[in-house]
Amino acid sequence: MSRPARSRRRLVAAAVALVGALAAVVGAPAARADGGPVALPVVGADADAPAPAPAPAPAPRADAGPAPAAPGATEARKRLTLEDLTRRVQRKPAAAVAFFVGKYGLGLAGVVVAILALLRRRDERRGVAPPPLPSASIPAAFSPVTAVALVAAFFTGGSVVLGAGRAVGLFGGADRDLLDGLLATAAVTVPLGLLAAAAVGARRRALDLPAWPAPRVAGAACRSAAVGATVVLALAFVASQLVQHLTGEPPSPQDLVARAIDASTPTAHVAWLGFFGIVVAPLTEEAVFRGALYPALREAMGVRGAALASSAAFAAVHLDVTAALPLFGLAVLLAWQVERTGSLLGCAFVHAVNNATSLLPLFLLRE
Repeated sequence: MSRPARSRRRLVAAAVALVGALAAVVGAPAARADGGPVALPVVGADADAPAPAPAPAPAPRADAGPAPAAPGATEARKRLTLEDLTRRVQRKPAAAVAFFVGKYGLGLAGVVVAILALLRRRDERRGVAPPPLPSASIPAAFSPVTAVALVAAFFTGGSVVLGAGRAVGLFGGADRDLLDGLLATAAVTVPLGLLAAAAVGARRRALDLPAWPAPRVAGAACRSAAVGATVVLALAFVASQLVQHLTGEPPSPQDLVARAIDASTPTAHVAWLGFFGIVVAPLTEEAVFRGALYPALREAMGVRGAALASSAAFAAVHLDVTAALPLFGLAVLLAWQVERTGSLLGCAFVHAVNNATSLLPLFLLRE
């Protein structure tokens, strides 16, 4: 075996051992049963409707729409903590297995991929490896002002549609808060995502830009999905520790976590949440943020500035303090990927994998 090959295997083995040790150290607080942040800005209203009677049993916290919410249930939802989720995981080992296999398995693969990428970069500099394909970044199809307006409409439009629908009686009814939020969000995000994707496609055809071969795009997307899991896990742990240090309390689970495991949420609505989070949100958000916003900002701020600014916007629209840091890191990775490959579908794949490994274990926690 050649010296470079032995060196490479030693580094990979060291990385595997390091990740295993880190998982053993931080596994208990990090395996919070919410699987890390879910990139899903679904609109909804907080529990603002009066309740006629107390609830017979406590339920996890979930935003309530126009349907009445019992005060006892509302208080119980507010008390949902990470310890509650941990107890559910202990009662349902299948969810723990799904979480560790999905998140930590991908995270370990991401460390290996990152090390191999560094070794390949070293070989490229030494001239012993073929050079990478040239960048095939997406051209700017919108001006910076138009792109920012598109993101603003993407962020606020769902709330407007939801409010208007409730005013005319289109939305409402018992146990409809989650489904109404999903439908209102999709009514705005899907058309805007299609508009952004169509504009990007037309611009690429007009400029006759080259594209990476499909196998290279697929390979880059798989590697980014693994690295993305590593980034999200690490930054989610850092963010949770920061929140606990600053507030003196462990961070509360994301609202979507409570919605997904709430026994009062109809199973069909949870299934729609899974479809929206794994299919609709990745496609529409990548079209808007990496297809429209990032290229537009790159024209004015350069690659680094655009990556940071678009990633900050992506994290901000999800309105979750604890999830902001890992979502920002994931968005930076996606900006790098789209700059490299020019493929929005590859970014959507990475996005979908992140959401799937976060959402699917939650469905196993339903009682």
